[in-house]
Amino acid sequence: MSTFASPIHLFRKSVTVQRRSESATNGSPSFSWSNHLTNVQCEIQKAGGSEATAFGGERNRRTWMVFTLPAQDIKETDRIQWTDDSSGSNVSRTLDVQDVTDLNMRGKVLQLSCEEIDGL
Repeated sequence: MSTFASPIHLFRKSVTVQRRSESATNGSPSFSWSNHLTNVQCEIQKAGGSEATAFGGERNRRTWMVFTLPAQDIKETDRIQWTDDSSGSNVSRTLDVQDVTDLNMRGKVLQLSCEEIDGL
């Protein structure tokens, strides 16, 4: 039986994973984001786009697939901070993790389905 190593050589991008913490302020719930994991090596691919209605207006929605090592502690409630330099200029992006899947259930690659909505 051959062993298949994680394709870390394909993970050319580095991102920060943020986790939301909740607290109560004057009896009202509030939340904040803090860095949970930094310098996470990954590969990011745009999966599609559409328009979404949010807060009474039309917004652009983009879906992304993020691939990383399976040992990462990433949950569906986390978000990813990433500087996209693919267009020749640096664009700061925030991707909300929607789904976390062990790709092919072999423990080699973690696939994150993410969503980005402009203006949120």
